[in-house]
Amino acid sequence: MIMALIITLFSFMAYSMPVLHLFKPHTNFTQVVSQDTCSTFTKRRDSVGCNPALFTKNIKKGLTFFLGSKSDGESVDAGNKLVFESITKEFLEELFSKQNFNSWGGGTFLEFNTPYFYLSYDPVQVNADIFVFNPAFPEISLSLNTVKRLSITSGIKLDSLSNKNHTLNIGGTLFYYEHKFYNDTFSLAQLTSTDVDEIIKFKREQSIAADLALHYENNFLWAPSFSLILKNLNSHYSLDEDKLISENELQPILIYEQYSKANIGYDFYFSFGSINLETSFAFNKVFESFYNEYSALALSYSLGNFSTTASYSKYISNFGFKFESDSSSIGIYYSQIEALGDFSSTKESAAGFTFEVYL
Repeated sequence: MIMALIITLFSFMAYSMPVLHLFKPHTNFTQVVSQDTCSTFTKRRDSVGCNPALFTKNIKKGLTFFLGSKSDGESVDAGNKLVFESITKEFLEELFSKQNFNSWGGGTFLEFNTPYFYLSYDPVQVNADIFVFNPAFPEISLSLNTVKRLSITSGIKLDSLSNKNHTLNIGGTLFYYEHKFYNDTFSLAQLTSTDVDEIIKFKREQSIAADLALHYENNFLWAPSFSLILKNLNSHYSLDEDKLISENELQPILIYEQYSKANIGYDFYFSFGSINLETSFAFNKVFESFYNEYSALALSYSLGNFSTTASYSKYISNFGFKFESDSSSIGIYYSQIEALGDFSSTKESAAGFTFEVYL
């Protein structure tokens, strides 16, 4: 109740045309279904993906293979053609006859886990968005993003600042990435008179970047845990402010650019399972402008090899469940997303899956 009230207390900045996605680079099931509102969810196999400062609480060994994707048919087909095949004029002309908004996202990674660090390789993470508008003079706004990453994650407990009543942990992920993207708009008239290669020109960037995180846990039963996370430090990708306030330009947000999050949560452990509750608050860059519309609330329950999670924010409602064994897991989720925020009230109903193998 307290957390739900907190979400409504702030009303600072709002943008009109950012586009939202559940799949981000090196994301896992809990991150997807909780809207990345899981940084205080301790004692889970995938907790370190939510918050690298939880590394000391979730040491594991072996290899992890992950695959996840949004799974509704039409968006998957369009996304695959845009990202993995040569874009033809015929296919782009076909897009003008589609529904006004369509999106797809997914990713895969292989992670080597040791008691000292996690080393992971993400061969591909993709997000694709198509927005058709202006029926009298048809135009399409496309946002296409593919990322490759090689990363190392570790963390430590700060013994000098911890005691039997509370603990403080820090962690981080250092990664090299290659990002190929296109975020722009073109009209049907342009398409008929111009070659596709002249219209769709991908940009490329590569760099070394980092995520840094802190986690504070109070050992009293009703005391909350806190975490602070800085994402994509030194990333060369930046938000285009003109596109964020445009009525016809798509701009992915809280994925590739520098941003930060503050989180407060509770973990309750019982003989019949555990309950995790968390609220997250997002900020531009290093705790600069507050994104009140992207605050989220997540609730999760787990018992043995089964867990279920629900999350809510202004534009996204998610529900999913995960079955896990010693060798693999499968997660299934359902969501309703107003991916274009305040610009369009159209809700996109979507389903997706994640699959993991543990070696």
